[in-house]
Amino acid sequence: MTHQKQMVSHDDLKLEYIRCIVTTTASGSHVSLTAPAPSE
Repeated sequence: MTHQKQMVSHDDLKLEYIRCIVTTTASGSHVSLTAPAPSE
């Protein structure tokens, strides 16, 4: 149970990270600083 929950948390973190980058890119503020390589 804990293992599965940890995995979900990890995935959620990655999703939030991507969302943060997308939001930053959309804003066009620190794109180069946040996502220097959007072509991952």
